[in-house]
Amino acid sequence: MSTVLACVVGACGGAPSPADLAALPDPRLDGVDPAVAEQLQASRSEVAQRVAAFTADDEAGPLGEALGDLAMQYHAYGFADAAEVCYGNALTLDPDSLRWRYALGRLLTDGESPERGVAALQAALALDPDHLPSLLVLGQLLLDLDSPGPAAAHFDRALALDARSAAARIGLGRIAALEDDHERAVEHLLAALRFDPSATEAHYPLGLSLRALGDDVGAAEHLRRRGRGRAGFADPIMEAVRSQAGGGRNHLNRGNEAFLAGDLDGAREHFRAAVEGDPGLVMGHVNLGTVLNRLDRPDEALARFREAERLDPEHPLVQFGLGRLLNDAGDHEAAVAHYQRSIAADPNDADVHLNLANTLRRTGAFEVAAQHYGQVVALAPAHGPARLGRALALARLERWPEVVAVLEASHAALPAEDPLTEALIRVWAACPVDAIRAGTPALALAQTLTSRRLTLGAIEAMAMALAEVGRFEEAASWQSRGVSAARGAGRDDLVAALARNLSLYESGLACRQPWAPDGPELNPPRN
Repeated sequence: MSTVLACVVGACGGAPSPADLAALPDPRLDGVDPAVAEQLQASRSEVAQRVAAFTADDEAGPLGEALGDLAMQYHAYGFADAAEVCYGNALTLDPDSLRWRYALGRLLTDGESPERGVAALQAALALDPDHLPSLLVLGQLLLDLDSPGPAAAHFDRALALDARSAAARIGLGRIAALEDDHERAVEHLLAALRFDPSATEAHYPLGLSLRALGDDVGAAEHLRRRGRGRAGFADPIMEAVRSQAGGGRNHLNRGNEAFLAGDLDGAREHFRAAVEGDPGLVMGHVNLGTVLNRLDRPDEALARFREAERLDPEHPLVQFGLGRLLNDAGDHEAAVAHYQRSIAADPNDADVHLNLANTLRRTGAFEVAAQHYGQVVALAPAHGPARLGRALALARLERWPEVVAVLEASHAALPAEDPLTEALIRVWAACPVDAIRAGTPALALAQTLTSRRLTLGAIEAMAMALAEVGRFEEAASWQSRGVSAARGAGRDDLVAALARNLSLYESGLACRQPWAPDGPELNPPRN
């Protein structure tokens, strides 16, 4: 372990000496805004002189402050490796600094070393167990790393310190949902939205928990309102880091904050100022384009992404953004090309594979779509929509043994994912291949599904299962309920297909088509 990393986790023994410090980094500043380059070069030069003059007899504190300040500048401008070295040196000189430990934890957490970020944040909490930002960030990080138990302990502590913490409430709500305690999840998530209405990230898990409790109306409303607004909290140390950046980078940081808070107009103005101050700032153009698209200005958004592409043609986020814009505009062929370029630059981005698969399915390229859905599942095994998308793509190819294998494996892995359960019932009950149909298991599964959730799809699946076992009168009764529900919801697009199956059941015939060719289940999942 290097000196820097050793001193990240725990204090180095003894008084620090020049030999304990890692070499001062000197990152390349090619392509950096000249004013920024001048600022960083001047700061580094000053610190280098102080390091060169430092002796074992000198007081360590002032040099530690200078190294920490330089680290914050590198951090603010995105020079993560240089910032890490400088934070490590600052901690070598001042191992009890909460400021440098927390800032390093955030640097690692936001980068490619989340596991090391855990160690740094735990060290920060060892210095101050009641440091609210460390509790919240570490809790979120542990939850993302599939450690809900330790995460809950941090969120509970945060909530004891601040009962109105929306971030802690959202974390506890997500953990409660993982434990199938949906009533507690709803309580926490509703409270989070009450304390911070801009935290639109809470709507999606809230909708899922309401759906699990049988409240389909409430679920639909919250799922409709889902967003990316993050729960905010006071974070003076990171505010100090962000304040180090001037010009375009500062506006980029401010724009990101506004965007996460759901303030799209504010984000747009900051991102616009960022690219005006630094026209070569690729992520400024990307983020401005993203916000403009969210504000229903797709032409302006496309222009920003085209400028970002001119600056960095192979940037994966640039290509992904272009793919989404062109896909929304109906140019699916061009969208596919951009998604493929994004994947070439970053093969492990599940979101890009999912969007590519959805677009390929939309264009009828079911074989390749199934492959990319498979990639999503390989990268994110709990991704239910990707599993369903793969099954539906294979169904369009009439590869029924593979369809049922995918759905059976998916139901075993994700038994609470209702759309996968419904799809398996449909295939067992209505597959055109006799050897695949299994009416009795289909009916048992349909009874379980409808006991916990009475959606239109679940009703139709139940009718299919009843018809498959010869209970046509009951099948017709369930299907009639489905027709009435579709009409009551104004879903005239579904009524014709539902009525066709109703006629089959009234005639004593079972269905032999799990999904209507033009039915909603065969439309690609949302990107």
